[in-house]
Amino acid sequence: MTSTKTITVGSFPYAPAFNPYQRLITESIESAGGIVSRIPPIKWFPLQNAVATECDILHLDWPHDWYNGKNVITRFLKTHMYIQGLKKLREKPVIWTAHNLVSHDTPNADREHYMIQKLINQCRGVMVISDASRQLLLADYRIPEHVDIKKIYH
Repeated sequence: MTSTKTITVGSFPYAPAFNPYQRLITESIESAGGIVSRIPPIKWFPLQNAVATECDILHLDWPHDWYNGKNVITRFLKTHMYIQGLKKLREKPVIWTAHNLVSHDTPNADREHYMIQKLINQCRGVMVISDASRQLLLADYRIPEHVDIKKIYH
């Protein structure tokens, strides 16, 4: 007799009131027999906190707040935490949903691009919502060979 392991997905940052997509994907994972660990947003050491959660796969969403700040000091501190947190992501498979390739209200698109590229480099997979989204991702970022891109409809 063979047994199958139930997969636990850590969803971070889980804020379904802000983003209905999170509720929908969570419900889909659970209806398929998976378990979702809902990891609430956290301001300080967000990636380190997410990696410390018991899960088999970590699903990341909306990373922009992890390295942006309202002033130079918070931006510096958050950037440092983000870079250190990216190193921790090596501890588990990471999937990122690419809603925005660059934050809508970024004051520095080049910096934003750099930060997202660093995230992509640590991912096992990136989820996009359409073929057009996939093409934009491929045009704007260097996707390492180890990263799968999958289309998951909203």
